Amino acid sequence: MNVNTSRILRAALIGAVVGSIANMLVWVIALQVGLTLSVPAMDPSMADASGLMQVPFIAVILATAITTFIGGGVLALLNRISATPYRLFQIIAIVFVAVSMVGVLGAPANGDKIVLGIMHIIAGAVAIWAFTTMTTQAKG
Repeated sequence: MNVNTSRILRAALIGAVVGSIANMLVWVIALQVGLTLSVPAMDPSMADASGLMQVPFIAVILATAITTFIGGGVLALLNRISATPYRLFQIIAIVFVAVSMVGVLGAPANGDKIVLGIMHIIAGAVAIWAFTTMTTQAKG
């Protein structure tokens, strides 16, 4: 299968919106059940007394959307340099999600780690789904 590159931007937009909505639902539910979704603060001015900060609403949306659009760029590049762009894209996306989990390990509570990990998996899975289902075209 070849990638229809004219559909990548649309797939990225849909993937970013669906992934962001799904992650926002997880974020809201997690806070409602009492999780803090705190991570070590990169900026000391945003940290509480223990050096942590709650993952803000906007960060969830931006992280999901930005990484999805970057994924679209990766797929477009792979389409130019590979005979199997979807296969390579899926491998790279899975590795990216796995590597991104390193940041989750800094969360202080196990519940926070689990929920933040789930959010990373949601973003990756939705992006893979969007790009592989919305950009395919038959060879020929």
